[in-house]
Amino acid sequence: QIDLRLANQALSRSEYEVADPLFRRSMATFERLNGHPDPEAAIPFSSLLHATGRADEAEGVLRAALAQVERETPPIHPGRAALSAQLATNYSRRGLPEQAEPLLRKALDIKRAIYGEDHPSLDTTRHNLARNLTELGRWADAEAIYRDVLRAQIGRYGESHPGVAASQAGLARALLDSDRADEAEPLWRSAQATAKAKFGEIDAAVGITAIGLGRTLLALGRYDDAAAQLDLAERVYTQLGKNGTSSLARVRIERTRVDLARGDDRIDCGDAQAASDTFNAPNANRGYALAVLAACLRARDEPAARKTLDAALDLLRTHRDDRFPERRYAEALAASWR
Repeated sequence: QIDLRLANQALSRSEYEVADPLFRRSMATFERLNGHPDPEAAIPFSSLLHATGRADEAEGVLRAALAQVERETPPIHPGRAALSAQLATNYSRRGLPEQAEPLLRKALDIKRAIYGEDHPSLDTTRHNLARNLTELGRWADAEAIYRDVLRAQIGRYGESHPGVAASQAGLARALLDSDRADEAEPLWRSAQATAKAKFGEIDAAVGITAIGLGRTLLALGRYDDAAAQLDLAERVYTQLGKNGTSSLARVRIERTRVDLARGDDRIDCGDAQAASDTFNAPNANRGYALAVLAACLRARDEPAARKTLDAALDLLRTHRDDRFPERRYAEALAASWR
């Protein structure tokens, strides 16, 4: 359909307000003519919905398309794999990794049956499974998968490839979250060098590595170097505008932590407050933001500090077990205040 082609072109340029009505018109026409949803449009349209903060609507689109494909195709079919993987991405982005894991394993099994074990299509799904396991705190499992993916990717593309950089960043995060910051640092640096060479400094891939490297250097006690990386991340996400809002909030949380660690007498809690306002859903992201805000308020002798920390602990104890770095940070704060 012409509308679908135009919608995909607009989406590739991040012209979401142009793409949205084109997708909807294309999908309505397809359903009117065929009596069921259009699976071909579901994945790109769900990507648009994610990018514009409508993940719940994206889930409905993907579920309907997957149900249709499962009615019409045999068990081993690439459409089933693609839609299962995209629905898993939806759950992961909404902080529901438990629901994402079986969908990713299903997609991986289908792809293995179609393509065999050594195929680029499996790299992406295995990478996403490893990232999901990182979210679940299963860091050793994630590490093993990331290392397998890296071996395959480096053999296929060489060291300086965006896919390799993405897997290095994923592995670095798993190592960092499991208290192996010294091992994570060189992986972040390699991933960042590749991202800068391929995309330039102002790119989301660079921003991801700058946040990760900033967190790593903070954990290693190298506060000035951490601040420099977080300044880079702030430049990236400021220039990306509304598409970088949540990442910019995370940058400002980590920058507040750096300032606290350095004992900055002029520390401003405004960034941490803004970040906690950005992460307004009752989940671990908000809990962590509130914990950092509480630490900042305490440094300024603000009376709201204790109440803010209690709210943070309520969320983190609900959504993170005590192995996760965000929970450990909040618990350490609470212990220091007793």
